[in-house]
Amino acid sequence: ASVPCGWIDRKEPVPNEMNSFPAGLQIVGPLWSEPLVLRAAHSYQAATSFVLKPEQRQLYSRNL
Repeated sequence: ASVPCGWIDRKEPVPNEMNSFPAGLQIVGPLWSEPLVLRAAHSYQAATSFVLKPEQRQLYSRNL
């Protein structure tokens, strides 16, 4: 499973473009352990608050 976990910023901002990109946390487990992996992903998401930054919110809504 992959869950959002933060942002990676560009070294040099570019006007009118996204200057931060979402980073994901990959959770893996042994063979046939999907329930365990999904519980871990759910627990991580419940314990953190991943929210789009204002610049991403504006750009993502423009592309929809």
